[in-house]
Amino acid sequence: MAIARQPTLARVFTGTLLQAHPPFHYFLMHFWPDPGNGIMWLRISSLIPGLLFIPAAYCTGKKALGPAAAWAMAFLAAFGNAPLILSEVIRPYAPMGLLLMAGLWFWFDFIERPRVKPAAGYGACMVAALAFHYSAGLFIAGAGLAGAAWLLARRRPARELAVWIAAHLPAAAAAVALYCLHLSRILELQRSWMEGYLGSGFPGSALDLLRNLNTILTYFFLPPLAPAFAALVALGLVALIRRRRYPALLFIGSCFLAALALNLTGAYPLSGLRHCFWLFGPVALLASAPIEFLEKPDRNPARIPTPTFSRVYLPFLVFALAGLIAGLYAHYDYLRLIRRNQVAEFAIRQDFFNGVLARLDRNSTPNDLILTARQTADLLRFVAGPDADRRLSPRLPRLRLNGRDYIYAPEIWNYQDRNELGDALREALALRPTPPGSSVIILNVGYNCESLLLTTYSLFRGDLLTGEQTKADFLLIVRMPADQIRKALIK
Repeated sequence: MAIARQPTLARVFTGTLLQAHPPFHYFLMHFWPDPGNGIMWLRISSLIPGLLFIPAAYCTGKKALGPAAAWAMAFLAAFGNAPLILSEVIRPYAPMGLLLMAGLWFWFDFIERPRVKPAAGYGACMVAALAFHYSAGLFIAGAGLAGAAWLLARRRPARELAVWIAAHLPAAAAAVALYCLHLSRILELQRSWMEGYLGSGFPGSALDLLRNLNTILTYFFLPPLAPAFAALVALGLVALIRRRRYPALLFIGSCFLAALALNLTGAYPLSGLRHCFWLFGPVALLASAPIEFLEKPDRNPARIPTPTFSRVYLPFLVFALAGLIAGLYAHYDYLRLIRRNQVAEFAIRQDFFNGVLARLDRNSTPNDLILTARQTADLLRFVAGPDADRRLSPRLPRLRLNGRDYIYAPEIWNYQDRNELGDALREALALRPTPPGSSVIILNVGYNCESLLLTTYSLFRGDLLTGEQTKADFLLIVRMPADQIRKALIK
């Protein structure tokens, strides 16, 4: 949110060059109403698309496979782990997921009866989804190739193929513009984004690839349910083949081929992360197909119709599954796993964050210098309030919270370079001298804790004889004597 709250759109765009996300979501949050700087109000930007994602999944399942699959798709969209998490964070994934699901409905509508209107709706959804997140480009590639292959295989008129190609021109133009103006200028993308926490998404062997595909199911549906959904996906593939649902097969296959092709060439990570949420639609279609095709088709139209599976047994199946999953969620403390009280967009709980602040209050004094970066200051601001910022210098502001000054560099997301960290420490110590016996505390709540710790070690090269560190998921606290810091920085 620190990026989105810059005073001008030009400053917002400059801030987005530190993130591997398109700038549109930051522009949206720049104009988002913010009464009282409340976290829940800001999360509505994801909550509304997350709620709309459920009926969108229902409509897409009904259009693609049938009524039973529609209910199954809606069930997965409502209770899946990934949709729930992404509907409560201040990130672009929920809007992107809604637009991709709506675009998938238009895709099946166009395949069913090629016309300009569904092609235009599909194209508009794809442009908007790409504006929210770059991973939508893989969905566009898979869906576009599948649609073109279907039209060519069915020997449809050239005019219909031209309409389909034209539907992709706006997304193609947007992709070129975003690459030239934004993506190619992100230095962090080459340095740490691909080589850091996304590095596990590049498998070294076929076995690693299977593990990565399993982590996608784990992320979508939770670890206890991943094996069951792997079986459902396999059964869904068999069901689609036996029922000759070739458009759905072609779409799902093209999406996975696009993901695997870029993954194996080292261009895109494929693992159980938010960046693979674009695959939720294809996976949900596969997992819903067995439920749809449990219903036997009526081969005798003259016979008096009888209640079908979807009308009689499906409600019981839905309630049974709901009861089973509710029991699993209670057993595995699901409310804790999804971290319903997240602070901003990070996967940390409110009570954990409050515990970090309480720990700092107990183990530090107002004389200590606490240095952090923008991602942590962004979280502190929700607790400190919008008026807690003060400028120590044109480059270094500080947040006043519980009698402590949290100094940070607003243009640095996290300290990945030892020179950046060294310059920030020198300036902070010059602007706010510390008395003898005080400490310097480096605090990071968020991503890249390991890389920040390595940056700290690299900066001081073993010159610090004493120091304490606390490291956990999304947390790093390094406490060092201020006198030793000064001596080490002078060398």
